[in-house]
Parts: sequence; C-alpha cells; structure tokens
Amino acid sequence: MQSVGKVKQINIYPVKSMQGISVEQANCFWYGLDGDRKYAFVHDDVKSGFPWLTGRELPELLQYQPYFERPATPMKSTITVKTPQQEALDLSSDALRSQLLSSYGRKVSLIKLKRGTFDCMPISILTEKAFESLQDTTEQTLDINRFRANIIVETDSDARFPELDWIDKNLTFGKRADSTTMQVNYPAERCMMVNLDPQTGESTPSVLKTVVNEADGCFSVYASVQTLGSVEVGDTIFLS
Repeated sequence: MQSVGKVKQINIYPVKSMQGISVEQANCFWYGLDGDRKYAFVHDDVKSGFPWLTGRELPELLQYQPYFERPATPMKSTITVKTPQQEALDLSSDALRSQLLSSYGRKVSLIKLKRGTFDCMPISILTEKAFESLQDTTEQTLDINRFRANIIVETDSDARFPELDWIDKNLTFGKRADSTTMQVNYPAERCMMVNLDPQTGESTPSVLKTVVNEADGCFSVYASVQTLGSVEVGDTIFLS
C-alpha cells in the first residue's frame, strides 16, 4: 500500500449546519463517524425532498455550537448547544426551538436519524493541499472548516487536488488492529453553503464561483466505510 498522507484533523458535526467539534479519535461505522450529523432541524410544513433547516435558510445557524455531555459515547449522549448569545440550551428544549423560530420565522422540529442526515454520503475528506490551492486562487484568508469536511489530510502531493486521484480506491487509516478502511466514492459537489463563514455566517460569493471555475463545482471527496474501526489524528493513510 502507498502512503499518501496523514490525518491532520477530524471533525464531527452533531447537528446539521451547526458548528463542528474537532476530536482526536472517532469510531467509524457504516453510517459514518460516531455522532456525526445524527440530528437536524426540519421545517414543520415541509413538502419537498430536502426538509432540513440549514445555513442556506438561516446563516445564523452556523454560529450555534453543540457539544456532547458524554463525549466518549456520542450516540448515547445528550447534546447541549451554546447559542450566539452564549446561552447553554438543551438541543431538544423548547427554548432552543423558540429561538430558531424567532430568527427563522417558521416553526421547526428536531429529528434524530441513526443513519445520519447527510445530503449525499456519510464521510467527506479534504486535503490541506486542495484547500491551499483554492485559498490562493481566491486571494482571501479562509477557514478550512468552511467546507465542513470530516477528515482533513496533510499530504506532500504536488497535485492541486490530490484527493481526486483517490476516487474508486481504498484508504486505510493507520496500522492499528482497529484501523478503518474507506472507499473514496466521488467528488463532493458544492452549493452556496461554502460561501458562508463558519464563525459569522457572512457570505462571500466568490468562494463558490472559484470552486465552479477551478474544480467544476466540486471540492473534497465523499467516502464510505468498508471496514469498521477507528480513525485517529496522526494516522498515516495508505492507498490501495
């Protein structure tokens, strides 16, 4: 197997469109990283195939920070959310729903799906090299978490978008007994969400325009778990 890089950062997003949590280790199941995107708020009167309340409809949602009360068991843990006003509210509380209603103007409900509230695939992978290439083109200082990737990879590749060379191949994370293997499936098509700053919710339309012009509208790659196990920051990644 060929070494293609190391895991630089692992991100879990407990609630769709809210801020993520950087962790040192994550367990990997067929439905993705343990605790990732299992919750979402949905429109009460939804009549479409995309029921989720996201930063597209409410950019302020990106400023809400969820965290697990029991980080060691995220699937069983209750979740507390720190609001932009620095209040700590239970994720399922009426107080949080009322706050979202006040900001959004429409009623929403909280749902939990064990298989996750993903748009496409359960895991996204992004190389620092790709991010730096895009950032250089935009001539702006961007936050890599704007792209909401689960796994950020440090690589020595000379390619502008190294992860595209991994499509239809497998990545094994580390050489531990429980190292997980993932198949890289296809490029991640991007929408206006990448325009939104993850800390402020402010929109910079030039980001998506650059993704369209430089990478045909795709940025990072989607992957699926082939071998259950774990991934850790610092893992060497092997391509096969």
